[in-house]
Amino acid sequence: MAADADSVTLVGIERLQRIVLADLQGARAKLEEFNSYSQRRMSDVKPTVAYCRRIKKLRETLYKTFERIRNLKQKIATLEALKNTLNAQEKLEEIAAQGEGDPAASEFDL
Repeated sequence: MAADADSVTLVGIERLQRIVLADLQGARAKLEEFNSYSQRRMSDVKPTVAYCRRIKKLRETLYKTFERIRNLKQKIATLEALKNTLNAQEKLEEIAAQGEGDPAASEFDL
């Protein structure tokens, strides 16, 4: 059962990491677009209304993307902690199974 939970956890971590990578690639594209708009603004004397709306929309999109990435990274950290807990539990079960045949270990049972 622990092996099933461990493999599910690994699959979840890998899936979330792929999502983070895709979000980072999307954020990079939006950031490049934002930078190109910023460079254009340097040459413009007076920004247009459409330009200001586009910059505002790009900022909002970037903020939401980075917020989503931050949340996904927290989920990955939680899943990795769960995986470590499952691994530790498996090791404790193995140690307990090895000690069952030892008569000296029985006096420490609760």
